[in-house]
Amino acid sequence: METLKKDWFRGGIILVVVIFAVSVLWMLYQSMVAIPKQKIAGEQKQFEYNVENLKQCNSEAEQRYINGWTNDCAELKKEARCALPLYMSEKWDKMVVEDKNRCAELYKN
Repeated sequence: METLKKDWFRGGIILVVVIFAVSVLWMLYQSMVAIPKQKIAGEQKQFEYNVENLKQCNSEAEQRYINGWTNDCAELKKEARCALPLYMSEKWDKMVVEDKNRCAELYKN
């Protein structure tokens, strides 16, 4: 009977130690593998979102440039492939660069 009690006691201690070791290993796994994977996945989604928005913002900037150029050509009563005076073309060139820089600043990673 005495041996049986010692065996149960020893078995209980071993069980507690094993459970503790498994929980420590699980926490290590979570901190070294699972949580960083989740963080990387979140950063990847944010990056993809920023890239899509940057493309859209740049597209809008280019469209404003094209529309402005076309409107100025129409005001000067020239054809669609007109050459604007230097001051007008510089204005539109500067505007599209500023718009694209603004887009890059908004959606930088």
